Amino acid sequence: MLRILFLALCGLLTHTRADPGALLRLGLDIMNREVQSAMDESHILEQMAAEAGKKQPGMKPIKGITNLKVKDVQLPVITLSFLPGVGIFQCVSTGMTITGKSFIGGNMEIIVVLNITATNRLLQDEKTGLPTFKSEGCEVILVSVKTNLPSNMLPKVVNKFLDSTLHKVLPSLMCPAIDAVLVYVNRKWANLNAPMPVGQMGIVKYVLTSMPTTTANYLQVAFSPVVQQQEGNTIQLADAGEALEFPEGYAEGSSQLLLSATFLTTGLALLQKSFNVTIQDMKIGKLPPQTTKTLAGFIPKVAKAYPKPKPLVTQIRINKPPKVTMKTGKSLLHLHGSLEMFAARRRGKAPVSLFLLETHFNLKIQYSVREDRLLMLTSLDRLLSLSRESSSIGAFSNALVLVLDLKLD
Repeated sequence: MLRILFLALCGLLTHTRADPGALLRLGLDIMNREVQSAMDESHILEQMAAEAGKKQPGMKPIKGITNLKVKDVQLPVITLSFLPGVGIFQCVSTGMTITGKSFIGGNMEIIVVLNITATNRLLQDEKTGLPTFKSEGCEVILVSVKTNLPSNMLPKVVNKFLDSTLHKVLPSLMCPAIDAVLVYVNRKWANLNAPMPVGQMGIVKYVLTSMPTTTANYLQVAFSPVVQQQEGNTIQLADAGEALEFPEGYAEGSSQLLLSATFLTTGLALLQKSFNVTIQDMKIGKLPPQTTKTLAGFIPKVAKAYPKPKPLVTQIRINKPPKVTMKTGKSLLHLHGSLEMFAARRRGKAPVSLFLLETHFNLKIQYSVREDRLLMLTSLDRLLSLSRESSSIGAFSNALVLVLDLKLD
């Protein structure tokens, strides 16, 4: 899912705020994937197999059986469940084959199926303040034992083997696997305090509002963005106004990321200059490049000032930080800025300003997810205000709004 999920987590720091900018619920779908990924990264299976092939400390000789060896550690099956207020309960089901030579001269095999269980407690690292998992109470539970020994010697030999050997050896052989996997899971948290650069505009860091909490169905993380401009100035996060709540109707235990309008507004603040646009010799939708003749159809005075058509240059500059608002079924991007139109002149000469307008307009936002990125597609919603600040062609009516609609849509 994410880097959306780990777009959300990247850069977490310990901090206290009243209003989170985003809420993340990690269900078992994500946690299972991350644990499996940690197992692959840690190469723990290969390590377990290699360790099993060695002579194990505490594996005492059994009368009548020699050359005891552990081999064929099976691919483990991992089962996770949340422990409310504690962390995650982990059960690793696996098996192995123990071989040797029996006193009757034949090869002996004991096939053991077992469960390794542990509680992965969610704690706060004292140095970094970041969340970290720590395993507690690791136990090895024998599920079944099968052997090719003759039935008349089976109970005595196997019981002695279990009591004197396996119960002592298996925890030291298997429990380190739990810790090794957690090392890689915790690295996901450890990298979360790195600032995220936003091009050349500045950086974004994500601040934990409190320690993550666990319920019976998910692990929840609340955080807010801290946005710094390239010069080091921090953009203040506005009050969200009301608490974030996940909508109903999602599958129980699924992972979800809830982003507030405040969160998106703060992130877009760094991109304010990116909204600035200069339009020249460019088609707008199905319309050809605009000229003073086009503009004269709405403002007759332009035709008097420019009898021969001149190419138009349009500059849109956003002079206030963008703002996102959300209502059920609708999300808007509010932009305050200026629109200035110029008549282009021959190469080497600066264009002549025709007029400068101050405007406030809204863009409708459609959200989508592509791989690990959140995408925002915008289109014009409404032109809320338009006022003339200056004009070299004299006064004109609000008929220009029609032209502006075409430019912005």
